[in-house]
Amino acid sequence: NSNGIVINKKNNIYYISRGKAKKVEKLSNYILYGRIIPKKISPMQKITVIVPSYYIDLTKIEWMIKKFYLSSNAYIYNYRKYHVLFITDNVENIKKALAFIDLMDVPTMKHKYTSIIGLKYIDVESFMKRLKELLPASGVNIANDLNDLGILIKPIPELNSLLLVSDKKKWISLVDFWKRKLDIIDVDSESPQIFIYKPRNRNAKDLANIINKLFTDIKLSPVSKKKSKQKTQKTTTNKFKVINDEERNRLIIYTTPKKYKEIYKMVKKLDVLPKQVLIQVTIAEITLKDALQYGFEWFLQHQGATNYSIGTLGNLGIGSGGLIGSVINSDQTFQSIMNFLAQKNLINILSSPKLLVLDNQTASINVGTQVPVLSSSTKSTNTDTGSTQLTQSVEYRNTGIILNVKPTIHSNGVLSLKISQTVSDPQPNSTSDISSPMILNRTLNTNVILKSNQALLLGGLIKQTVGKTINKVPVLGDIPILGNLFKTVSYSKDKTELIILVKPIIINNEKDGDDVTKSFQKLILNN
Repeated sequence: NSNGIVINKKNNIYYISRGKAKKVEKLSNYILYGRIIPKKISPMQKITVIVPSYYIDLTKIEWMIKKFYLSSNAYIYNYRKYHVLFITDNVENIKKALAFIDLMDVPTMKHKYTSIIGLKYIDVESFMKRLKELLPASGVNIANDLNDLGILIKPIPELNSLLLVSDKKKWISLVDFWKRKLDIIDVDSESPQIFIYKPRNRNAKDLANIINKLFTDIKLSPVSKKKSKQKTQKTTTNKFKVINDEERNRLIIYTTPKKYKEIYKMVKKLDVLPKQVLIQVTIAEITLKDALQYGFEWFLQHQGATNYSIGTLGNLGIGSGGLIGSVINSDQTFQSIMNFLAQKNLINILSSPKLLVLDNQTASINVGTQVPVLSSSTKSTNTDTGSTQLTQSVEYRNTGIILNVKPTIHSNGVLSLKISQTVSDPQPNSTSDISSPMILNRTLNTNVILKSNQALLLGGLIKQTVGKTINKVPVLGDIPILGNLFKTVSYSKDKTELIILVKPIIINNEKDGDDVTKSFQKLILNN
């Protein structure tokens, strides 16, 4: 179990011992047994699959599954006693691994040796062509299927690799020998060649754009050749080209071996998993009365709890209705203040979205309704009848809450946020005779710099509304002129302030993502 306790049964006696808890902790909460994954599960959901073996020793293929089919943060454990594999990763990768296990776990594989050989510089088709020439010359037969004698070679173009199944281990070693001899870069060669690079974490199109911007305008050194008879020199300009193979997400690079070596080093540094940012946003409207009459920031500074502090980023002055930005240094104290306002019915949570977005990408959320608004009105007169016809055009405007956030991660856990927030409400039109509602907008646009897990409070967007209340005696209050003696009219002014609390959390790896997911699960269960 999660406490690391292992129970084994032997001779009808249960033995209790402490096992390795860390292996249990790496299992997902969603556990399946077998080789079939329900279609309803999201491709990016993390699950644990217990995969049984029927014929093959799983030790032979365990390392291949981990290296070529699972992510770097995946967990795989071979429970040899019961011939099962515990695999924890996202659904998309596990499906690939299960397809590979289905291919290998057949009766004919029971006494065979297997391996996957990855190629770095030469493409898999060219290497296979050379092997078909070299292996028979060494007395090794190339099999067509698993029932043939010899070595079965299956290309995996997506990985630029070869799957080898052999009756003898030394035949696999022979293929590995030729791989070391042929899969190299001859840096002394100045003749352009074709190289294949398969990205592991990035989109090939993005990498192709970067390479082209850096290297397209760089002219390679010309090649000088001496002709023995003419004793003259001839120079030729090497060509350079990068093609994005979108279907297989790979780069086809045509250049010299020396230049490709430079490109390869750069691309390996770029081909890393992008970081993500979890953005927690709370949008609330606070009624400004009693202790809050001077604004929310004033309340925090003068009426808040002790040991509470905010660092002001800048404001336009209390009461001016300008934007106020404050960094929250005490989450627990701030939450207690929000709970206090909720008990007094002074706060209305409009929205509390949580967005997960890639570094330097924009996340958007729109919660609201579309309101019909009169956009144009024309009158036309019929010359025959003299009647006038009114034609009106209506367009729909989005109202409610519109939020756009773009995070950019910097070093040392610091990130900048570009925030665009609009809260709009349709209002009765009291300024004209046009039969169309007015839309009251409160818009916020800002750029801020925060640390991961640090909260930013934005406020100062104040709205004032005037309410009219009529109290009257039934029937008598409706009498023209005299009815005014039996009714009273009162006016009230209400002020509200829109506040926005933004808290970004940098997700550096899968563990950070799991921690965030668990915290949300606890939050849902507690509610």
